[in-house]
Amino acid sequence: MVKSAVGSSTEEPPQPFKDQIEWLQALCDFVGKRDDLQLVVRIHPREAANKRDPVNSMHLARLKEAFQYPRPNCLFVWPEEPISSYDLGEAADLVLTSWSTIGLEMARLGAPVLTSTNGLIPFPQDDFLEWGETPQAYFDQLERLLKRPVNLQTIARAFRWYNLFHLGASLNLGDLVPTHTFEGLPPFKAFKESPTVEEIITNGKDVLVHNWERLQASQHSESANEERSALTRQLRRFIHFFHTGEDPDEDFQLCLVMSDDEIADFTSYPDQATTSSGIRTMIVKGPHTRYFVDGKVFSRFSPMCARIAPICAQHVVATDECSVVNSTSA
Repeated sequence: MVKSAVGSSTEEPPQPFKDQIEWLQALCDFVGKRDDLQLVVRIHPREAANKRDPVNSMHLARLKEAFQYPRPNCLFVWPEEPISSYDLGEAADLVLTSWSTIGLEMARLGAPVLTSTNGLIPFPQDDFLEWGETPQAYFDQLERLLKRPVNLQTIARAFRWYNLFHLGASLNLGDLVPTHTFEGLPPFKAFKESPTVEEIITNGKDVLVHNWERLQASQHSESANEERSALTRQLRRFIHFFHTGEDPDEDFQLCLVMSDDEIADFTSYPDQATTSSGIRTMIVKGPHTRYFVDGKVFSRFSPMCARIAPICAQHVVATDECSVVNSTSA
């Protein structure tokens, strides 16, 4: 409807499913026949009455009619339920979306993402947002992604597109607006981006083109290494935040212990972590993690942290290199 209103092409690209309900029904049928899968469907909170829209959407009524009865291995989380999509994303082995930008957010955190639509969002179908043209192709992709290991290149592409989507048409006015929570009128002054704003307003310069040219001009021989360093630093930041609820003030050394021991008690970590300052340790056993920091240990069920730890840890050791330490639990 939007494309038609602005005179753009309304030609529909191929889609594997007619609409969201057909997609969810196909997923429920697929998962209901398996004993190794569980499907959790988080219905978007804005489908129900909220601060922005005081009435339920008509689509919500259709969803409740279609999925009012329990399905095998399937759980529906309705808009009014206080369950965060981000908590579900952390626990997921695979994230399935229709067109929500949360797919891109989860891809930045190393989760494999499979979308059910094509051409409805301004992101390409790529390895960070996979897609299948037919129902069969879609479910073939689903099976493949459940087994795909995480890699930093895929995360990097998700970060780049996230940055383009949110900041590609933006300019930094940080020297004019004192803080991100500032709501007043700042005193008048010529800000750094004044010439750029003038170019855009008076000469028709495209802000996307401007930012692209600026990005190209900033590239140098070490750009790839700098990006890799920045990404792994952010992944360590995520790990610390997920376990402690705190945003670390600075980067740190992460020592990773991969445990295959069926009776591992998670009370060990490497000698070097106990003697070297600034090193934090995480033990990973399947989807379970134990994070040691400042004399405390945080245990968590986090497939997401377990996935990203191997690509951002600076030290990786085997369980037979561990020594027992005493820590307070959290």
